[in-house]
Amino acid sequence: MSHQDDYEEDIRKTIAFIYTHQMTHYSDLVANLKVSRKKIAAYLDEIDQRLLGSKVQLVRKRNQGIYFEGDTEQIAEIFHIPSNYDGLDVHGRRSIITLNLIMQNSFVKMDNLADDYFVSRSTLERDLKAIKREVSKFGLSVSSTVNGIAIKKLSAIGIRFDTL
Repeated sequence: MSHQDDYEEDIRKTIAFIYTHQMTHYSDLVANLKVSRKKIAAYLDEIDQRLLGSKVQLVRKRNQGIYFEGDTEQIAEIFHIPSNYDGLDVHGRRSIITLNLIMQNSFVKMDNLADDYFVSRSTLERDLKAIKREVSKFGLSVSSTVNGIAIKKLSAIGIRFDTL
């Protein structure tokens, strides 16, 4: 993998981590990506630059956190996030799977996800259990039907579910 490929991969991991955690901090990003705070700042600056002119904004507030604001569905388009990643570690793979499921407007078949991420169905099932635990902290749930799986959010009523 070239230096540019590594850089792009770290940008995508940063985006996925921020998006899936909704709000994060420099220390979380440093621990997750295993890079310096200075590199995280450079990645965030690059993300900011690429978001210029879009309806998405990367917000960095001291003592509050780092998060996206606006039409976050544009993120995948702006950053050319593909649906498959070969060679990710387990945390990176789970972050990308979560990001892609959140950004989907429809259900995704388990077999397609397993193929996309080059993992077995049992590995994907373990990943989805971990993803379910993580997204539940943010009022989201992983929904499985015969049509596939999707990440859903609770509606204001608390009974209906709406796909993100």
